Formats: sequence, C-alpha cells, structure tokens
Amino acid sequence: MNKKVNWGIIGLGNIAMNFAKASQLTDNAILKGISSKNKKKISKFKELFGVKSEYCFDNYEDLINCSEIEAIYIALPNSMHYDFIVKCIEAKKKFLVEKPATKNFLEIKSIKEKYDISKFFYSEGFMYFHHPSARYRGSGRRKNFNRFLKPIFNRPYWRY
Repeated sequence: MNKKVNWGIIGLGNIAMNFAKASQLTDNAILKGISSKNKKKISKFKELFGVKSEYCFDNYEDLINCSEIEAIYIALPNSMHYDFIVKCIEAKKKFLVEKPATKNFLEIKSIKEKYDISKFFYSEGFMYFHHPSARYRGSGRRKNFNRFLKPIFNRPYWRY
C-alpha cells in the first residue's frame, strides 16, 4: 500500500481548487490543511474537501509549521513565491510551487547560494517537456532544444 502524503495548500484560489480536486483522485495524497487570508475561502475548502478545523489556518506560516503537514502546495500570486519557498526550505518542508517559481533569476540564484540544494529536488513545471510539439521525434532538433534548458542547479532533472 502506498504511503499517503499529508498536503497543505497556501492560497486558495482557482489553481488551488484544481489541485485539491486532483488530490482526491490519487491514492497517495490527503489534503490535510489549508491556509488563506480569506475566511470565506477557508470555509468553502473546508466544506468541499472535509478539512478538519484544526488544520484550517488564516496565517500561512502556521500551516508551514504544522507538524502533521508533510508537503506544501504554494498557490499564491507569483510575487509571493520566493518568500514562501524560503519559509518552506527553512522549515524543512517539501513543497510544490506554481510556475514561475520566482519573479526573476536573482531570486532563484539566491536560493541556490543560501541553501544546501543537494538535499532537495527542484524542477520548475515546464509543460514544454511533455507537450507533443516539443518531441521532435527522430529529427535531431530536440538535441538543440535541450541546450537552452540547462538548470542553474548542479544536476538536471528533466526526464523524457
């Protein structure tokens, strides 16, 4: 039997709703906690997904610091991603963040320089790797396409 990961969501907008619905379709994820500044959204998610009151937070950091939450889905506006990536790393939480992960190259570079990145997996959710138009089967063009996709971290994680 698969271990179920207890997920928390920070920011309860439309993309978070999609994530929450998708989590119900898996056998290895539980939506355990939610966090928003908007109490109506907390109530809506709580009711729709059966989140217990003790795991409904109006403070993002409280969700990050909840010991029963194993992974955080950061569904906040792009301008807030960097701060909450850093908070998750410092709290030693696994996280998934919507793209773009940061506003600019300097923010992601500072994460690389400040933290021991060998201890966590990082990959941005580029749909291009999985989109049929990027496949270039047998044409040799894919090789050239890959030259532009070098990650700034020391190991590439792209899989085809």
